[in-house]
Amino acid sequence: MSETEYTPCPKCGHKTVLASAIVNEFYADDEPYADGVEESPEEESIDAEVNVGIHYCEKCHEIVDAWIEEPRQEGTSTDAE
Repeated sequence: MSETEYTPCPKCGHKTVLASAIVNEFYADDEPYADGVEESPEEESIDAEVNVGIHYCEKCHEIVDAWIEEPRQEGTSTDAE
């Protein structure tokens, strides 16, 4: 997209805001995943880089769309061989 192009809100047509973030480490919660099983946050961390993004309408105060890109873990490849 060029600087003059934007993703309009389908509800009101207002210009949306793009917000994105990178999350690179996930921790297990202290609450049980299943009855009788409690995770340990120190032992259950997952190292992976995940990009997330949204288009948000400031006029309607609604998220227009959201996406997550595939996680990239150190030592793995998602390239086709």
